[in-house]
This record gives sequence, structure tokens and C-alpha cells, in this order.
Amino acid sequence: MNGDEDVRLGATYYEQRDYERARICFERAAELNNSASLYNLGILYDNGLGVEEDYVIARGYYERAAEQNNSYALNNLGQLYEYGYGVEQDYEIARGYYERAAEQNNSAALNNLGELYNYGLGVERDRERARGYYERAAEQNHSDALYSLGHIYEFGRGVQQDYERARGYYERAAELNNSAALYKLGNLYYDGLGVERDRERAIGYYERVRALERNPLQPQIQVPQPLVLEQIVEQPQVRPQVVEQPQVVEQPQVAQPQVVEQAQPQGRIPQQQPPEDFPLANKEEFAERLRCVICLEKAINIVLNPCGHLLCSSCYDDLPVPKKCPHCRFDITSATRMFYGGYKQKYLKYKNKYLKLKNYKS
Repeated sequence: MNGDEDVRLGATYYEQRDYERARICFERAAELNNSASLYNLGILYDNGLGVEEDYVIARGYYERAAEQNNSYALNNLGQLYEYGYGVEQDYEIARGYYERAAEQNNSAALNNLGELYNYGLGVERDRERARGYYERAAEQNHSDALYSLGHIYEFGRGVQQDYERARGYYERAAELNNSAALYKLGNLYYDGLGVERDRERAIGYYERVRALERNPLQPQIQVPQPLVLEQIVEQPQVRPQVVEQPQVVEQPQVAQPQVVEQAQPQGRIPQQQPPEDFPLANKEEFAERLRCVICLEKAINIVLNPCGHLLCSSCYDDLPVPKKCPHCRFDITSATRMFYGGYKQKYLKYKNKYLKLKNYKS
């Protein structure tokens, strides 16, 4: 036995949202160093499903699975380093994990590499290269990659603007219940962009977004495929020596307590670093800051995030859900829109408004 049976049983409980029983099954399989179970336990702790959310413990499980070159775990380790969850934020380390997972054609890792190059996170911005990664992920029907491709063609980012092609990508992502794509489809039909205006159909898409917000999708876990089981059954018939393998498998059992023991004293590490102070005293410095952190152009019709960084209204709307500031990765739970086209000349007029908005806690 290699633990696959317990992983399958745990996956059944997971789908039923019985996370406690799922965890018990995964832990039994983890005693055999089953990489899928180690990854799945990381998912539970990463998202606080049936256990207290703890990125450090999650990272310990991901690392054990990554030692077996598990592409799912490699990708999730990359995400921890990209967003600074349980570790110091490091785009270079994140990219390294993504690239290792992408070598196995992991669709999530391909999409995440696309994000790094699309927004210039830790690398020089390269939209053509980003599109290449998105397309490879989209070939596997990765919903976020499909959405990103739709966004690229809707706004003509590095390609010729094409609403019809954008709608095609959004529709494929919407079939996978991607809430951002559903919202975009609603916008296309509401404004009649590339399609005949249909407000009723637009509202239908918006209602689907609301339904997903009330009942969000579960994070994806890993389940061994039937082909793997067939290979395991066939091996003892050809090579009886396979039975002796548990002697080798038992070695990682010694390492397992070390991961947990190291993780527990460290405790929880904040999900995000405190945002920078927003400059209000110096008018010239303030004017320089009035640039969208995505397109690096004047932030006309700007959105002020709680972290103090500014975005164009259109760039803010294009951020995937859940929204994070692309500069500091701060969670954007609310943002204030200020519609004006000025720069320095409007500074004094809006100074009091900015002062009132500067009420977030570091």
C-alpha cells in the first residue's frame, strides 16, 4: 500500500466539506510519505479548512511533497513566496518554484509565471512572454489563464484589440465558474462591446458572480489517477521485490515530526506586510506618486487603495478577484474612487479627502 486509497477516501470527505475526516485520511497516507496526501494537508492548513490557518505548517507539508517533485506542491510554494505568506516575500524564489512545476506542464504554475511577466513582478515586464505562458495554461483549461487572455484581447495589451476573441476566452473561463470572467461577460453585454447590448443577459452573469461569492469554490486538491493504481497492482506480479520497498518508505517518517516541530514555535506570520505611508506633506512627492502602479501613467479617474497606492480606474477593475494591490500585494477589501483629471493643481482641493482616507492601520 502507498496511501492512495486513503487519499481517495479523504478526497470524498473533502468534496462533502467534511474536512476533519478528510484530514484524518490524508494524515494516514502521509505516514507512508504519499506526496498527494502531503500536498492536500498543506491545502487544509493553507486555507484553514478544518484546522487553524497556518502558512508555516502548510509550507512544511508542501516542502515534503516537493522533495518528491510534486508539481502541485512546487506551485503552491511559489505562491507562498510570491505573496509573502509565512515567509519573506521573494519573487525570485517564487519564480524558481513555478519554473520547476512548469517543467511538468503544471497549468497553475504556467499561469503564475504569466502573471509575473505580465505585471513585471521580480522580472522585466514582458507581455508577449506572459501571453505564451497563459496560452500553455489555457490549453489545459486553466480558468485564470483563460480570463487573463480574455483581458489581454479586450484591452489590446500587446495584441490587436479583439472583443470577439476576448469574449471567447471569457466564456471558456465562465464555464469553469471563474467569477472574474463572469463579471467581464456581464460588462461586455451590458455595454454592448463586441456584442449586441443585452442588459438582461448581463444581469444573469452578475447574479452568477453573486452566487459564487455566497458559495465560493473549494481549493483544488490532488487525487491519484486510476492509471497510477493500475501500475501499482501490476508491479508485484512482475517484480515481487516491490514488497520490500516499505523499508525505504519508512525513512521520511522520521523527518515528519521535524517539519511540524520547527513550524510550531514560529507561530503565525502576518499575511501581508504593512503598507507604505502615503506622502501628504510634500506636494511634489505626492504628484509623482499620482501614477497608476500597473500602467505607470497618470492615474486619471484614480482609485485609492487602503494601502495608499493608486490605480487607474480601468486597471483596478481589471484586477482578478480577490483583488490585491499589484505593488505591495495588500488585500484590497475596499477602495475609494475619485473622478478628476488634474494633477498638482487639484492637490490642495483634495488634500482633506486624502487625509480622511488615510485611516488604515500599519
